[in-house]
Amino acid sequence: MNQALNQINITFNPVEDRLLLRVCATGSEPENPAEFRMWLTRRYVRLLWAVFEKVLDDEVEKIPQYTPDNKGVIRRLQQEADLSQADFSTPYKTPDSPATPLGEAPLLLSKIRLSKNSGNHPVLYLNTEADKGINLTLNTQLVNSMMKLLAQTTDAAQWNLGLMSRVADTAQKPPPGMLM
Repeated sequence: MNQALNQINITFNPVEDRLLLRVCATGSEPENPAEFRMWLTRRYVRLLWAVFEKVLDDEVEKIPQYTPDNKGVIRRLQQEADLSQADFSTPYKTPDSPATPLGEAPLLLSKIRLSKNSGNHPVLYLNTEADKGINLTLNTQLVNSMMKLLAQTTDAAQWNLGLMSRVADTAQKPPPGMLM
């Protein structure tokens, strides 16, 4: 079943020393949303960040004005435009009684894969060792928004990954871990 993405939330759990990624999505029954819960380790965040960088680089190269010299400028402009359209101020709303297709307990993600769907859009596969997980069809707004959430949350967790320096500073200052 295809589901539409509603909200994404990333929070730091100091006891686990992991990030908890929660994705809320609706299918054919909007009144019955599903929530997918997954743990992200430092290693996995680094892998995920590299995949996001590749997606953004591939998208920039499709722009007619692209040259290797202006790649950074185009990426920064795209990032600022994407983040200005994202809603970081609405708090994540946990569904009252969500379906949990992957189970109540968060899954520990260990595998990551990027491919293209039939429409040539990037699809990100986030999976466990047992190949349980989710697939996200990506666009630059989702990638840039998730990168901002990861940067803020890893910064708040004091993981010292240096991700905040790679995210555009927009006028909107979202609380850590919020995306609508």
